[in-house]
Amino acid sequence: MSSFYEDNRKTKEFNYEQEWDKYCSNTSTLKRFVKFFALKQGDPMETGITFSVREYAGLDKKYTSGEKAVGLVCGSCFVSSNLFPFRSDTFHRSGAAHASPFIGAIPTGRITPKLMQCVYEGTIDKITVCLTSFLDQATNGNESIASVVQVQEFSSCYMTFVDMTTYPYLTIFEFAYKKHKLYISDYDVTDSSRRMGTSAYEFDYGNGLGKVSAANGG
Repeated sequence: MSSFYEDNRKTKEFNYEQEWDKYCSNTSTLKRFVKFFALKQGDPMETGITFSVREYAGLDKKYTSGEKAVGLVCGSCFVSSNLFPFRSDTFHRSGAAHASPFIGAIPTGRITPKLMQCVYEGTIDKITVCLTSFLDQATNGNESIASVVQVQEFSSCYMTFVDMTTYPYLTIFEFAYKKHKLYISDYDVTDSSRRMGTSAYEFDYGNGLGKVSAANGG
């Protein structure tokens, strides 16, 4: 289950026990969190957890706030394209692109039975994965707050796998999706609190079309 590169003729597996150990020893520097949104209510599922973060500017804050979020211990998805058998240094052609499901791990908790229920009940409206970074320097005795600097937004998702028993304290999950959006912010190298611009990419696997949004000022 944890080998998620077979279609791309690669092999990689998460060592979940090792990932859990790393997560526990670095809880003060959590980098990613995930939020699950039920189809009927459109609100994030309750996790009992809230992170203090600055939301991603330009997006609805409910998708990128730390409220009702859960830490992502590890997680990955990829896009790839099969190559035709003929290829040289100057001539090659790609086949049809496809995306893998997202597979990841979160601490077992209040959200776990809800994810298990989703396996039986159908689609989840949206799932967002947010990457955070400490951009501001602490001043006047105040601690800096992490900012969301990258967002992956998955739409029309359905849960295909949930395992809360194989690894202690961890819930392994996998979901497929119809649409994948990626939002990224760029920051000044010499002044990380100054956002230089944002860009976005979206691909809809329902109609096979993608688009890039032009960068804009921050």
